[in-house]
Amino acid sequence: MGSLLPVGIGPNAYHPRQTVLTHLKDCKERTAMKMKDCIDLEHEDPVTLNEDYLADYKDTFIARYRAAKQIHVKCSLKLQKLVDGGYQNTSYMQNAVENLQCMGLPSFNNNDLLRLLPGDPADDAIEIMAEVRAYYQGVWNIEPRYISTYHSPSCIQAFC
Repeated sequence: MGSLLPVGIGPNAYHPRQTVLTHLKDCKERTAMKMKDCIDLEHEDPVTLNEDYLADYKDTFIARYRAAKQIHVKCSLKLQKLVDGGYQNTSYMQNAVENLQCMGLPSFNNNDLLRLLPGDPADDAIEIMAEVRAYYQGVWNIEPRYISTYHSPSCIQAFC
């Protein structure tokens, strides 16, 4: 007659179960430590050695995001054409640049003209998005030697 214990319960079943529970506890502790490190990192201000690049990228992305929002809300095909560079070598662009120069402003390109778009109720959110995008644009393109250990591929992959 066989044992009355269910299959998997008994002296031989304790070791695998304990191993799994120990492993899960270790994973939980490591995850909690990584999360704490990430939260601590988020409380620090972004730092860059190239503030001028950061400011330029931020202005560029603010203009692009404002234009994208206006294109989305107003379905403006003309603004979409400007964003895409469709007016680059046209009389419209030449006239706009000449008129701005007559008013004492230096020459402009598509991105510079986008910066002239009016403010938007979502400007606070647009500014945050632009600053984050500009920071990472600058970090990855300009300062690859200074990337912190938290910008490692495994960390980036974990958030993507």
